Amino acid sequence: MKGSALLAILIVAAFLLAAALLATLFILLVLLVGLAGLIALLTGILVLVLVCHLTLS
Repeated sequence: MKGSALLAILIVAAFLLAAALLATLFILLVLLVGLAGLIALLTGILVLVLVCHLTLS
């Protein structure tokens, strides 16, 4: 009885650890995608400003 309870606790702990790792990876992925989107947006704005500046001058 004692051994099976310990095994169950270990399995639950392993599942929780895996879930925490997956959540961390997912959050990092979301942050990375958000950062890439922000960089792309800023680059687009910069290009737009440069094109407008060159065409108006």
